[in-house]
Amino acid sequence: LDAVVDATAEATNNIMNACDKISAVAGEGGGPHGDQLNAIVTDIFEACNVQDITGQRITKVVKTLKHIEEQVMRLVEVFGGAG
Repeated sequence: LDAVVDATAEATNNIMNACDKISAVAGEGGGPHGDQLNAIVTDIFEACNVQDITGQRITKVVKTLKHIEEQVMRLVEVFGGAG
């Protein structure tokens, strides 16, 4: 799951970098097409926020699973690790 969070974050950063480039080109052209492109880029940025929220939730799940694993390992040690 950690790898999923990392890969998703990297992909989102690539998308956002591409959007920055599109915004720069749209700003140079100006006019109604430039405004329309900037509005679309804003929509893409807002959609990318889902990745951050998803990443936070997955990270919480991973931490919880690691905690559970630690507790199970302690129980195994306490009871002698038989089987």
